[in-house]
Formats: sequence, structure tokens, C-alpha cells
Amino acid sequence: MLKTRPLNSHGNVARVALISLTRSSRHSSSEIIGSNRMREIYIARPLELCQQGDVKASYAKASQEACLQLTRLKAPYGSPLYPDLRIDTAQYSVEQGIQKMMMELIL
Repeated sequence: MLKTRPLNSHGNVARVALISLTRSSRHSSSEIIGSNRMREIYIARPLELCQQGDVKASYAKASQEACLQLTRLKAPYGSPLYPDLRIDTAQYSVEQGIQKMMMELIL
């Protein structure tokens, strides 16, 4: 994230996908980028669907191994309170989610 600061200060546009587990890290990102330039898109997926689609069996491994800290299972996750866009994967297909996200980024 700190590498985007010089780009941002010179008015360049940098598209960066961040996976942030905490609200405080997303807030820090917003301060660096500028709240008027940052879009927070929350891809929401119920834990049950994550487990069903887990081809690497990561959730099964995490439930058996104490040292494996899998987000939402053992590691905490602070869901965004007010994202610019929330895409619920239980309601939208991948294609619909991409379309919604692209519309948010264009506007």
C-alpha cells in the first residue's frame, strides 16, 4: 500500500486489490488513497458456501490443525460496515458480480 502513495500524490490512478482483514487497515488505506478516490467493494460469501466450494480442503485442515489460522474460521475478520458496493455471492453469479463491480468502478 505504501508504494501507491507516490503514485497517488502525483495524481496517477493505481488500481489495487487489497484483502484487508481489519477495519483499521482499510481505514489506513483510505487515508493514504483519499476517501474520494477509494472504492470499497465487499465480496460477501456465507461461510457454508466457502466450505462447499473449498477444492483444497483448507477449511477441513483448519478445523483439525490449531496452527492454521483461516479467516472467519479461526482468524478474525472485520466485515466492512459501509462498503461502496456489497456483492453477495449467494445471490449473484460470478458474471453478475463482475458486472456490478465494473459499473461501480466506472462511475
